[in-house]
Amino acid sequence: MPLYTEIFLPGPAGIIRNANNNAQKYLEEKDWADLEASPELDERLISSAKASSEPLPLLCLRCRVSAAVAKKLRAMHAKHRDQHELELEEMAACVLDDGGELVIRQKSQSSDGQIRTQRLPFDWETISAMPQREVKPLAADILRSYDSTRCALPSWTETLVQGNRELKHYLRSCGLMLISPWALIADTSPKRVKEAWEQCGEGAMNAEQVIELHASYLKAYWPAKETYKQEVGKSSGWIPDSAFLESLAPPQKNDNALRQLDQAIRRFLALKPSLFQDGEEAAIPDPRSLDELSEPDRSTSDVDLNTLIQGALQKSAAEQIKVAIEKDQRKWQRDPNRLLAWQLYSNGMGQRDIASRCDHKQAWVSKLLQEKTLSHAIALGAATELSRHNAFKQIQMDPEGAERMVEALRNHLLCPEQDSDVAPLRRWIRSYLPQA
Repeated sequence: MPLYTEIFLPGPAGIIRNANNNAQKYLEEKDWADLEASPELDERLISSAKASSEPLPLLCLRCRVSAAVAKKLRAMHAKHRDQHELELEEMAACVLDDGGELVIRQKSQSSDGQIRTQRLPFDWETISAMPQREVKPLAADILRSYDSTRCALPSWTETLVQGNRELKHYLRSCGLMLISPWALIADTSPKRVKEAWEQCGEGAMNAEQVIELHASYLKAYWPAKETYKQEVGKSSGWIPDSAFLESLAPPQKNDNALRQLDQAIRRFLALKPSLFQDGEEAAIPDPRSLDELSEPDRSTSDVDLNTLIQGALQKSAAEQIKVAIEKDQRKWQRDPNRLLAWQLYSNGMGQRDIASRCDHKQAWVSKLLQEKTLSHAIALGAATELSRHNAFKQIQMDPEGAERMVEALRNHLLCPEQDSDVAPLRRWIRSYLPQA
C-alpha cells in the first residue's frame, strides 16, 4: 500500500517518492498490505507502535504522514506559485526531512560542554521522550502530538505543516504569509463572521448559532494560546483540544463546525480580494474599533484616548515611512516602476493590479512595498509610545495584551474606515511621495 510504504522527499522535480521495503514487509507480516488507508488502520499502527519497541509500525505511519505533507505542499504550490514564484523543492526541503531511517539522531551536550550526537531507535518511546522544541524530523512531532479525537491524521498533518516555522519563513521570503484556521477565526470580527456565513457558509448551523459559537471561541482562544505558549515556548502550532472544544457554546465533539466556519471566511474573503494582504491568505485585518485599546484603564477622563492613539500612529508612521521611502528612492532612476508602484499603492490600488501596471509579478510588488513589515513597525512604535500613558499602563504588565494592541493598531493602519476610503497607511505614504 503506497501511502504506508513510500517516503516522500525533496527532489529535482520538486518531490520524489522512495519505496521502503521495511514498511512493506511489516504490513505483509501483519496481513494489512491489502487494506485501504483509513483512520482505523492508523489507529492499529499507533497502538502497535506504543505497545512495543519495534520501529516498523511507526515507520509505516511516517510514510503516511510524508504522503499527506507532499499533498499539502503540492496544493499550496499550485495555488501560489505564479504570484509568489515558489519553488516546490525548496518548500519540500523545509518539511520533508524524514528519509525513513530506523534510527533517529539526537544532539546532546556532555558535561565537558561538547555537543554529541546519539543514534537512538526511531520508535515511540524515543520520540515521546524528546524535548518539546527539539523534535526532528517533523513526522515525529506530528505523530507524537496526534489526537484522533480531533481529526484524521492527514488533517492533523496539514495543520502542523502550515504552522511549521521553517516553511513559513521560506513563504514569507517569497511574500506569502499563510494563516491557520484557528488564527483566522480569532482574527475575524463578529460582523464579518456573520456576513461570511450568510453568504458562503455550508453546514447545519444558522447565523445566530455561528455568532454564538464564534463569541465563545474568542473568549476561550486567547487563554488557551497563552497556556500553550507557556508550555512549549512558542505561539504557532496550537490546535484546539477536546477540552477546548467542549468549552464552546454549544459544546463541540470535534472541530468540524470550526473548520466549516474557517472555510466560509476564506470563501467570503476570496470574493473580496481587497481584504487580503499581498493578495493571499494572510493575517486578515480585523477592522475592530480602536476604542477597545482603551479598556484597560479609563480613569484618565480628561484625556481623549482616540487622539492619543491617532497621534502615536502618525508620529511612528512619519518616522518609519520616511525611512522606507528614502531607502527605495535611490533605485527609482534605474527603475521608474518602483515609484509608480508606491504611487498606485498610496491611491488604494491592489497589489495584483499594481503588478500589471508595472509589468512585474505580484511577488515583486510585495517585496517592494513590504506592507506587513512596515505596518508592524509603525504599530510597534505607536504601542511603545502609548504604553507610557496612564490610560494604557496595565498593558505594560500583560504581554499578551501588548501583542493584541500592536495587532489592533496594525489592523487599523491597513483597513479603511469606509469602503470608499483609503487605508491610513496608504494615505500617509502618499504624503511622503514626490508630487507630480
